[in-house]
Amino acid sequence: MGMEKKLAESLSESEELVMEIRRLKRSQKSQGKELEKIVVAKECESRIRFMSENLKQLKNRVKELEDKIVVTTNSNFKTKDYLDKIKSVSYTHLTLPTNREV
Repeated sequence: MGMEKKLAESLSESEELVMEIRRLKRSQKSQGKELEKIVVAKECESRIRFMSENLKQLKNRVKELEDKIVVTTNSNFKTKDYLDKIKSVSYTHLTLPTNREV
């Protein structure tokens, strides 16, 4: 009888250990999933920071280009540098009537 009792106790302990191992594996799996979520979140955070910095650089570049471009007649685009080089000319003397025409 003593041997059967020891065997039953050993079997009971083994079952408890198996249950504990299963519980630990579930916990480990759950923690692994949580860790995986954290890693993915960190990667996303890093990507967002990188993209945000690129967006700032692009906005600055667009601003620089906008400051250099002027829309002229007929929707032609000219740079401000180009337009600054153009000298204005007065055509008044060509368009006013002369004494002969009056």
